[in-house]
Amino acid sequence: MQRLFAWLEAVIPGLLSRGMDYAAGVARSLPSFAVASVAFVMAAYFFAVDFPHLRSAAVDKLPQGPRFLFSQIKRAASAGFGGYLRSQLILSVGVFFILLVGFFLVRQSYALLLALALAVLDFIPILGSGTVMVPWAAADMILGDYRHALGLMAVWGLVALFRRVAEPKILGDQTGLSPLLSLVSVYVGMKLRGVAGMILGPILCLVALNLIRSGVLDRSLADLRLAVGDLSAILRGESSQAEKKPEDF
Repeated sequence: MQRLFAWLEAVIPGLLSRGMDYAAGVARSLPSFAVASVAFVMAAYFFAVDFPHLRSAAVDKLPQGPRFLFSQIKRAASAGFGGYLRSQLILSVGVFFILLVGFFLVRQSYALLLALALAVLDFIPILGSGTVMVPWAAADMILGDYRHALGLMAVWGLVALFRRVAEPKILGDQTGLSPLLSLVSVYVGMKLRGVAGMILGPILCLVALNLIRSGVLDRSLADLRLAVGDLSAILRGESSQAEKKPEDF
């Protein structure tokens, strides 16, 4: 007890001093925080009110080419994001029925409510139903309920298998991408940017395909093909396309 009191006597003054310094710093920052908050709210309100005018003014100043390009990008991005949301909703419905049947087979109480809650959780890419079912099964193993733990892991395995097999096909059907392109775009996006890349990968791929199909990039692609042809001709020791005379064609 004497050592405990001695330690408290040594620690408490330092904690009180740091607490007072922190409180003083917070008190000093309150006026600037209040001013910044008021300015932020006013700026957000004025931008929201003037947004239609600012948007029309910016669009009117754009040439016809960039305006058409931006409209195509906006249309493709909206279609891609809407298709992604529809595909995730369809997958969540499938996950709900798998969970419901699985919970009934393992005789889990409140099967309908749990299946609905986990299906909603599975709709969120960063979470998923495994964030609940795997720790749940681990707790059952620790408590000795091995049968229920194995049943939960089997249900979760079916959910994971369903998502991996059906997601490329459903995502491709809803966004217009082929299942292979959907799978590749999801995988590449996940490797580059994690969860955000899994969402943005198919959308950006769809935007690029729609821009190519609309003909906006035809001139750029033609220049790129010409540059590649010139480079290959130079490597072979021949004259490039730009250096050829008219009579050579």
